[in-house]
Amino acid sequence: MKLNKIFYVLFAIGLLTSCEKQLEVSPTDNIPGELAFTSEANISGILVGAYEEAGQAATYGGRLQLMTNMLGATNESFWLGTFIQPREAFTKRLLVDNTFIEGIWANAYETINQANLVLDNIATVTSSTEEANRIEGEAKFLRALNYFDLVRNFGAPYVAGQANTQLGVPLRLTGIVDYSVRSEIARSTVDQVYA
Repeated sequence: MKLNKIFYVLFAIGLLTSCEKQLEVSPTDNIPGELAFTSEANISGILVGAYEEAGQAATYGGRLQLMTNMLGATNESFWLGTFIQPREAFTKRLLVDNTFIEGIWANAYETINQANLVLDNIATVTSSTEEANRIEGEAKFLRALNYFDLVRNFGAPYVAGQANTQLGVPLRLTGIVDYSVRSEIARSTVDQVYA
């Protein structure tokens, strides 16, 4: 018994005195904000991040398609799942606290913001005109795809052959870097979003 007490005391002393200096490791998966837009590789990395953001579960990873299918479902399909959020869409009784809908909205705007940051800093891409055009085209595609799905799901329906001045979704064409500044904007018309 006495030997066990001595062992525990020595072990405790070893734990308390063994590490006097904290381990400081710089993260390798991110860079400081002031350097984010300074090189072509960083701009390409932001574009890759926008693709990754778009592929998350909330939007093109599956929930966007699930929720639109549930909203459009009539007698041809049914929902037997246990998740409440798709059931709300299936029964056409969406509540304001539906986390699937909140996730779709937030994830789409996160992707749009990253695409906007790429477009805002496209002048940094100087290796070739073709590379700059490719990066710009991909960023515009991601932004347009997300706005297309946002306006179809959260705006008034588009009506062919007439002016579509009904409300769509907020249209932001510049990136946000500083989230401490208020950045609310009004909803744009459906025509403005499609354009």
